[in-house]
Amino acid sequence: MRTPISFITLLIAAAALVVPAPVVAQFEAPRYEQCRLDAIFPAGGQAGMTVTVEFMGFDGGLQYPTAIIIDGPPGVTASNLQTVDPNRITADLTIAVDAAPGRRAVRVANEQSGLTNFAWFVVSRLPERVEVEPNNSPDVAETVALPVIVNGRINPEIDVDCFRFAGARDQRVSVCIQSAAIDAHGQSTDWGLVDASLSLMTSDGGVIAEAHDVLGLDPLVEAVLPADGAYIVQVELRNYRGFPQAVYRCVIGENEVPVAAFPPGGVRGTATSIALTGISSSNFSPISATIDSQGFPMQWITTGSADDSGLDVPILRLDGDQIVEQEPNNE
Repeated sequence: MRTPISFITLLIAAAALVVPAPVVAQFEAPRYEQCRLDAIFPAGGQAGMTVTVEFMGFDGGLQYPTAIIIDGPPGVTASNLQTVDPNRITADLTIAVDAAPGRRAVRVANEQSGLTNFAWFVVSRLPERVEVEPNNSPDVAETVALPVIVNGRINPEIDVDCFRFAGARDQRVSVCIQSAAIDAHGQSTDWGLVDASLSLMTSDGGVIAEAHDVLGLDPLVEAVLPADGAYIVQVELRNYRGFPQAVYRCVIGENEVPVAAFPPGGVRGTATSIALTGISSSNFSPISATIDSQGFPMQWITTGSADDSGLDVPILRLDGDQIVEQEPNNE
């Protein structure tokens, strides 16, 4: 005779078949501040190098990173993504030897806030280094060899960065800051855009040249050195209020510094002959720029020379026809 199964027994058996669902982390909708990528440092590197880059966010938005997204010409790849704290991560950016000079847009993908805004990372063909503190005055200036690009930042608040190099009589040297051009800025309090001041001095403090707002908010100086000896480049902020996101790239040497392009654009999908002008413009040759068929209306071009600093100028991608004016047309 079969033993009847009670209703209680059936309930116990059914309960045993229920498998608890795994606990999945639940993320709240991100706040605006958590979606920000405030800055990256250093903001560039030389072709053929691997650079460890620090990414700075806000309000815990970077604490669950999943990938680094790089838009622009090929040749830059990311690896070794590490979390430092909820507002900072690091990654290694490897730059191919044949990577084209110029800027890339770099974003962080993460579980908390999705995809951040972008920050610029610039590729050059010149030797690059990251500043070493203390270098706050000419007597403790960091020694560099020309040509060079120094990646620095003005932080803490009253920080000043000084660099010493050996120069020769009648040597023509240019010094250029790239900071506002790559949208370096701070979000907290009223920091705003980086507005740098630049001085080129003799070793005893005599000012040879100085500049403030030349290329937008970025300073640029060019000078013929008066004698053999040591010279100092000094970088500071005009309001003397440094902050962690006040990053810059300081290009020092006998470099080509493009400041304008003509014609300032071309038709999408075509090769356009463009003349660059600027410092050392006698050495510039017209370049053939291929106007990208896709993307935003703005495109950036560099000199493309063997010692290209990555300094660039914008041109426009046009959807219609283009003509270049013909002189004389004065009346």
